[in-house]
Amino acid sequence: MEQLVRTSEAYRDLLTLIVKTSLEDDIVQGGITTLTALLQARYGAIGIFDENGRLAQFLYAGMDKEQAAEIGRRPEGRGMLGIRLEPDRVVRVSNISRDPQAGGFPPHHPIMQSLLLCPISHEQQIYGKIYLCDKTDGSEFTEDDELLVLSFAHSLGLVIAYTRAAEERRKALEWQATVEARLRQNQKMEALGRLAGGIAHDFNNILTAIIGNCEMGDLRIRNNEDTKRYFAEIRMASQRAASLVSQLLAFSRRQEIAPQVLDVNQVISNLLPMIRCLMGDDVALDVSQDPHVGKVKIDQGQIERVFINLIVNARDAMPTGGKLYIETFSRELTALDAQGSVLKRPGPYVGISMRDTGCGMSEEIRSRIFEPFFTTKESGQGTGLGLSTVYGIVAHSGGTISVTSAPGEGATFTILLPRCEGGEQEEQVESPLATEDGSGSETILLVEDNDTVRRSIREMLENKGYHVLEAPDGETALTIFHSCQGAIHLVLTDVMMPNMSGFDLVRHIQALHPAPKVLCMSGYPVFEHGQAAKFFEQGQDNPESYPSILKPFSSGELTKKIRDVLQQS
Repeated sequence: MEQLVRTSEAYRDLLTLIVKTSLEDDIVQGGITTLTALLQARYGAIGIFDENGRLAQFLYAGMDKEQAAEIGRRPEGRGMLGIRLEPDRVVRVSNISRDPQAGGFPPHHPIMQSLLLCPISHEQQIYGKIYLCDKTDGSEFTEDDELLVLSFAHSLGLVIAYTRAAEERRKALEWQATVEARLRQNQKMEALGRLAGGIAHDFNNILTAIIGNCEMGDLRIRNNEDTKRYFAEIRMASQRAASLVSQLLAFSRRQEIAPQVLDVNQVISNLLPMIRCLMGDDVALDVSQDPHVGKVKIDQGQIERVFINLIVNARDAMPTGGKLYIETFSRELTALDAQGSVLKRPGPYVGISMRDTGCGMSEEIRSRIFEPFFTTKESGQGTGLGLSTVYGIVAHSGGTISVTSAPGEGATFTILLPRCEGGEQEEQVESPLATEDGSGSETILLVEDNDTVRRSIREMLENKGYHVLEAPDGETALTIFHSCQGAIHLVLTDVMMPNMSGFDLVRHIQALHPAPKVLCMSGYPVFEHGQAAKFFEQGQDNPESYPSILKPFSSGELTKKIRDVLQQS
């Protein structure tokens, strides 16, 4: 009776230990030591497998480290001494050396005779094994011993299952938190993109009116030089504002992009007059172009924006004057070069280098120079979007941009863009910075809901000789069109309007025969907003087939586009 009480108390303490266990080695060691003593075994061990079935923990009692190490190195899947384990099945062997289930003893393993082997399992999943060998009094293990070990193994299996489930839940919660954080960040960026698009739409309408009225005012004050200078300043400020909107759209990836095969040397040559104006008289310009540099595929407006941004930064770095070196060159990137570069693809690249003799920058500034909204300029002097936009454009085109600089030693920006090889046709078009006359005498139906913008565009067109009919919305435009059908050569319509969008208006008009030419205009990329998506869902014609022009635009840009559309067959 006394022995039974002691056993019960020891087993109770053992279960308490298991319930509180964290599966640390000292806890598991306490378990096998107690169990070995309870059953009066000479040797005992607990082995716990990891999720892949490999031995992760091995604690023992009654043997030395060398013997335990040999036991722990038994082949995977064979169980202790080669006996295969099954959930809830205790193996009791009277003589190991004669039992056909056993696989013998490895070197240095203590010679044993009787064995009690029990899997640590829970819900048919085996997490490890318990084995006890040779009772100290020489007797064999009994059914009671078997039940005690099985009960202990079940308890330990439950703890392991619970611990691993808790760990899995913790990892799942961490992963969920990570995913949710990424989702929130993506939603923030998407919201920023929508905000940028919305601001751009309204802001570009305002700029269209400002630029248009400046041009019209300039035409009417030819003999007043002071007033002309004021208009010129307003026009320059408007163009800078338009550039900022364009950078916002590029940063939010809502800008309309039309990659084409371009000659980099030609692009730079076309920009040289503007570059000289931007640099001023106190900055010397040195341009060196490799005539065999090749061509690249990139949106022309974007590569011009890259060059202008870099040039403006170089100018700001040389407030007292200096020199700007622009160079184009070819570079062949080998597979070995690609391994240490963000340009993972070896092959031919077109290089553009811009080096200034300005104030340079510290390593701390250089390391952050491409971060969005990072700027070293005073408040109101810069947005911090210029170089981040440059970086995004170059990266989107499959290239890379790097900068080397030191305080007082200027800065060198180096761009590498993949060179176009093979039979791709060059599609270079005239720079949008250049305009032509664009005069005409056709009748244009102008549809624009913003009164100020509509009046400005009407004056632009009338100044070029066009006859203009105005409509503040789609319904009015349809009424005018039906009353003047046949006399209207082109419909110039805004896209985003209340009640009836420009796309809906175009659909109604083009259902008539004959239908006039159409030119759509918008304050932000026409074919990325909800109206275009809605148009697709309704199964209508692809709106990308409609000619379009983005606000803000000058009189020359608008009338040139109108002439192009009118002359199309």
